[in-house]
Amino acid sequence: MKRKGCIYIEEQRNLGKGREQNGRGTSGHYVRGVGFVPQTRRRWVCEFSYHRKRIRFRSTCFGNVVAWRLMMQHRLSD
Repeated sequence: MKRKGCIYIEEQRNLGKGREQNGRGTSGHYVRGVGFVPQTRRRWVCEFSYHRKRIRFRSTCFGNVVAWRLMMQHRLSD
């Protein structure tokens, strides 16, 4: 059975660095004329559905996402 899915990029905001005592995250930097810019990182996400269950894999490396997709395609072939 051929499965439909997608690979896309999402912003990763939970970096876990620069925490203050009041719990607010302060990771980022100031840009002249703009102000504070929060630090974000991008990661690749592969997701598809299998028996009405959403299966996802997230990584910052595109090659890992593609390899996982091919592995799951062979594992879940009905």
